[in-house]
Amino acid sequence: MNSVVMKNILIITLITFFASCKDKPGADDLHYPIETAQAVLVDLYVASEAIKDVSDNKKDSLLDVYKSQIEQIHNIKFDIIESDIAIIRSNDALYSEVHKVVNDSINFMDQAFKKISTPKKIRPIPSNKVKKKPKPKK
Repeated sequence: MNSVVMKNILIITLITFFASCKDKPGADDLHYPIETAQAVLVDLYVASEAIKDVSDNKKDSLLDVYKSQIEQIHNIKFDIIESDIAIIRSNDALYSEVHKVVNDSINFMDQAFKKISTPKKIRPIPSNKVKKKPKPKK
């Protein structure tokens, strides 16, 4: 092959390669700050844990209540934060970064809960008896 054909094939190959390489969506593509998405994810994990033992017929309505409370607490729209969460899940590096913070937050809350809910060792109640001095002998 002559050099002009090789050059054209190389150019077409490079153009095709770069055109097919789309950047994965990242933190800049999120509608809400990444900290908001992290806080919402923490609350979603807590909510899902809270309803895990609830009967199926009540689970959906209770989840709707939690979602509406999460919207109010974080001042968000749930459908928009769900699209942000989808963006986070599609980017492995961003997903790891976000979930490290989320997991650390959940572990911290779990440890704090264990501290307040674990009974301390029971110590004996001090008696009010005062040691009496022996009476002097006469």
